[in-house]
This record gives sequence, structure tokens and C-alpha cells, in this order.
Amino acid sequence: MSGMKGVCPKCGAIYAGWALNNPKEQICGHCGSGLEIFRDGLSVGISYSPFTAPKYEITSNKTKEEKIINS
Repeated sequence: MSGMKGVCPKCGAIYAGWALNNPKEQICGHCGSGLEIFRDGLSVGISYSPFTAPKYEITSNKTKEEKIINS
């Protein structure tokens, strides 16, 4: 068993240790990107990072109605 390793796909920083089991520890401390996690040398996947997630906007119907009325 080689343990856990995290590699940042954006800046290349490398992290190691069992703390990578915790999702809070699966974020790069340099650039904020989600780490690619390896367990015993096999890729588990890339973790989620709120710092690099796509922007999500919610528009209400009220806003759309006001634009139509004001047009």
C-alpha cells in the first residue's frame, strides 16, 4: 500500500497523506483547484472545489416580467 496522493491539475502541486480522505483537504493550497486523488497508485478522480466551480446564476420570473413591461 502506498497511501494517498493528491496532484493539482492546474499548478502541479503534490500532496500526500491520509488526510486526503477528507473532502476539505482535497483542494490545492496554492491555486484553489480540486486535486486529482490517487489511492494506492490508482486514480480515484478529481475533487470538487468551490473556488474553481462555474458560476451559477438564478433569475426570477419577476425580473423577466419587469423587462417585458418596460420594453
